[in-house]
Amino acid sequence: MKSSRSSLRKASPPSKACKLPAIEPAVPPLEDPRRELFARWIAEGSNAESGFAIIFGWTNGDGITTADLLADPAIQARAAAIATSCAAYLDENFRITRATLLSWLADVVRTPIASLEPGSPLIQRREIGPGGETVVMPDKLTAIELMGRLARGAA
Repeated sequence: MKSSRSSLRKASPPSKACKLPAIEPAVPPLEDPRRELFARWIAEGSNAESGFAIIFGWTNGDGITTADLLADPAIQARAAAIATSCAAYLDENFRITRATLLSWLADVVRTPIASLEPGSPLIQRREIGPGGETVVMPDKLTAIELMGRLARGAA
């Protein structure tokens, strides 16, 4: 059991919920930085016991338990607000709809490989070797097949 405790102490604090840009949850940050970190830990779906051990330590002199923190309404509200904000951000910025996928597939079909710019999202891989530069993009025939399946609603 000691080895798992020492490995938990070395683990890093949650980062997924903390690194998304321009997220301002409806509930303001908690005043206690450890409770704020615990709320973020819970919001990203990490294990509460591990978070408690890392953030508050195994020998907590405050007399606080994981159950106390999970039952705290302020922590519950903050974790829910963070999770909701992250979900909204991801939905707004990373959602792939049928229309966006069809548009991207149409770009694959219509764009000649020779006209691809260096930063094009259609480039899968770019290699520079002794024979020159090789650019790889998605297969046009597969893109046409997928477009047909999406148009019919079969995909």
